[in-house]
Amino acid sequence: MHIVYPNLRYDKGLRQPEAVINRNRHIVDWAVCVAAAGAEVSVVHRFNREAELTVDGVRHVFVDDPPTDARRLDERARWVAEAVADLDPDLVHMFQLGRALPAAQIRRVARGAAVLLHEHNDGIPTKALQRWKVRRTLRRMSALAFTAKDQAAAWQRAGVVPGSSRIVELPEGSSRFCVGKRGPARAETRLDGAPVCLWIGRLSHKNDPLTVVRGFKQALESLPDALLVMVYGESELFRPVQAWLAAYPDVSQRVVLHGEVSPEKLEPIFNSADVFAIGTSEDGSALAVVEALACGVSPVVTDIPAFQALTGQGAVGRLWPVGSPEAFAAALIEEGRSMTPELRSRNRAFFDANLSPAALGVRAIKAYEELAR
Repeated sequence: MHIVYPNLRYDKGLRQPEAVINRNRHIVDWAVCVAAAGAEVSVVHRFNREAELTVDGVRHVFVDDPPTDARRLDERARWVAEAVADLDPDLVHMFQLGRALPAAQIRRVARGAAVLLHEHNDGIPTKALQRWKVRRTLRRMSALAFTAKDQAAAWQRAGVVPGSSRIVELPEGSSRFCVGKRGPARAETRLDGAPVCLWIGRLSHKNDPLTVVRGFKQALESLPDALLVMVYGESELFRPVQAWLAAYPDVSQRVVLHGEVSPEKLEPIFNSADVFAIGTSEDGSALAVVEALACGVSPVVTDIPAFQALTGQGAVGRLWPVGSPEAFAAALIEEGRSMTPELRSRNRAFFDANLSPAALGVRAIKAYEELAR
């Protein structure tokens, strides 16, 4: 079975194929997982020249699509589509529902191949015209993938995903992080607490950081040595969070606004933590939950479909209702009081069985085979 992953991203500053592969780890890691599980796998990249190489059992084909090209995305996709068709795939797997238009272009050219389009923290389109365009093209897909099938219901209510669409349940990805020794990790990151509660995600309304800091304040009454570390890139709500903490100096002493961290420095931060927490009201931050479990960290996350699926309906960690500081505080206290060395091993065992690269590869191939039939 031959699976092809198109990569429509173009990075003007990358001059070597190896750099393109390293920059697009999400797609590449997916491809490696599936190749390791026994499938023939190729990735098609946009680049500044034609090239080809094989890395970790995955064939990488680079299509000449220079940065001066001002064509629309659906026209640019024709170059990638032709390269995909030349590879004669059984199935094409693309990420982001918002890229339904180029996916439809690929399906027209790669006749006979099933096309799976995967939701990847997209967000439901807000404009009526955009919803209509996406819906029209999603109808042509063989199937749509979500971390949890229940996520599709919100897209269907919004009139974006047709009710007739076939829905496949697959995580957004896996992680190669490992459980590390707590002492050396904390010595490197200088983060210490009992427990250390880690936030990784945008400071946005969707992730609701104010609910988390308010709940953390309540939890400190029972867990006075707890530490909340907030790692974030986009900081839409940085000032409101900062202002709230300034009003509660005792709490602010137990909160670290860490800011952005490069991906290669995240693993020791995860291994410094006991708990991963976020207040997401919509499906997002799923990969951070996966990375936390890879390091044996307990997720204390909102009770939404994606997190339900990733935690086995709360088999690991704790789920709490969206928007409730009191519920977050109670969940954090319960998990904080249950911290044992065995808990990290149990969290990692759950990851190995359900979310590891090996598990993801097997699960993906099963879904691909059903779609290809």
